[in-house]
Amino acid sequence: ITCQESKTQVTCWQYDATSEPYKFQVKEELTEVKPIYQGMYIVGGSKSGNLYIWNCQNGNLLAEMFAHNESISSMCPSEDSSLLLTACIGGTAKLWILGDIISSRGEDGASP
Repeated sequence: ITCQESKTQVTCWQYDATSEPYKFQVKEELTEVKPIYQGMYIVGGSKSGNLYIWNCQNGNLLAEMFAHNESISSMCPSEDSSLLLTACIGGTAKLWILGDIISSRGEDGASP
């Protein structure tokens, strides 16, 4: 999984070397991207503090939410991908339950 700071695009490669990478556009520049749930999904954090979750197979946006007041500087999923720790440049850290976000998210926000 890659994203370039100057582009609003994420590229996903499958483990199968013969497959073409899947590329999809995102709404804004991302500061962090991480695979979760064994690469089935991608979570991304933005300069504006938004958190995004996409289906890696088709690029569908599954969740979009305001997570921090400042740029997301770091994200770390738990080993089983059930939790996501996010941090912003101001030093605030939040812990999110990913299953709740993916299964019940609209674009209205969730509580850490």
